[in-house]
Amino acid sequence: MRRAPVAYALTLQLLCAAGAGAFPANPSFEDGDLGGWIAVGNADADGTWRSSAPTDGSYQAIVRTSGSAVVRSIAETALGLTDNTLQILFDDSLGSISTGSGPIEGSAIQQSFDALAGDVLSFDWNFVTREDPSETLTTDFLWQHLSLPDGSSNSGVLAHAAQPASDFFNAQSPSFQQTGYETFSFTLPQDGTYTFSAGVFDVQETNRDSFGVFDNFSVFRAPEPGTAGLLGLGLAILGSRRQPRR
Repeated sequence: MRRAPVAYALTLQLLCAAGAGAFPANPSFEDGDLGGWIAVGNADADGTWRSSAPTDGSYQAIVRTSGSAVVRSIAETALGLTDNTLQILFDDSLGSISTGSGPIEGSAIQQSFDALAGDVLSFDWNFVTREDPSETLTTDFLWQHLSLPDGSSNSGVLAHAAQPASDFFNAQSPSFQQTGYETFSFTLPQDGTYTFSAGVFDVQETNRDSFGVFDNFSVFRAPEPGTAGLLGLGLAILGSRRQPRR
């Protein structure tokens, strides 16, 4: 019985279905720049930086609170965020932790993409700072903000300088601490166009810098349990048919 062609077709269709979804442009910055992204303030793409190596490919995005970083109001306008979005995010997430007044200046990246309900947004991030974790006044922080198709949003602080010292390790020198790369993922609840923003901001003062490092963005469709089972069946059929001819 000639099952192999049918099995090949079935497996191919299931593989395509499992990988369906919209992918951001230049998702791992392998163009060597921020092409496809809106960059606000001091942001660029680079290779291994302060012992932080890319998690996918040879490049990663770096946003900084130093150099050409911009004040909060300018960043919010450039990113199309409602006035005081970052101040509210700071108050909601760090108000009970930090004694600082809120975000002063920083940098960010942004991109819009189309997706379906059930798709999963995923990316890797690393927070590097020169702040002293024991000092809660200057609580620089790394943040993400996702605008949903219906006008609502999902946002939060990924990391901040007042985290326990045990969350950090030295990055080249004792004056630079980093969390190391971690992965963020979020299941998208609606069909439509999403706008993702992420950045790093100084709090209270601008003397000690902090940095956000991002890599390996993707938006993918997680296979449903039934699809995963059929995919396994298709692969099993393919394996059973790979017998030498007499």
